[in-house]
Amino acid sequence: MLEEYGCAPVEFYLPFPIELNGCTTVLFQYCYYYYYYYYYYYYYYYYYYYYYYYYYYYYYYYYYYYYYYYYYYYYYYYYYYYYYYYYYYYYYYYYYYYYYYYYYYYYYYYYYYYYYYYYY
Repeated sequence: MLEEYGCAPVEFYLPFPIELNGCTTVLFQYCYYYYYYYYYYYYYYYYYYYYYYYYYYYYYYYYYYYYYYYYYYYYYYYYYYYYYYYYYYYYYYYYYYYYYYYYYYYYYYYYYYYYYYYYY
């Protein structure tokens, strides 16, 4: 039926029926370019939003992993210095009590032998 007029009927292009001997050449060209640019802009905006959301997706996960590794590094840094100062104070108090008891027993035996030789 499309071959009768050389193009699609007018009702194919317009939302309401109209009769102009089927379809004139000018109307056909108008409808053809109308739908051509309609689908052109349709796919244009389709790919525009596609790449927009792709860019947004990439941007989001880029900063997501950026802050992930940032806090991971921060946590590692914090844990490292916590671990460092923990063993630093452990070491400090260990030797502190070590020398404390060392001198304690030193003077203990000193006075012990002192009084021992003194009384005997």
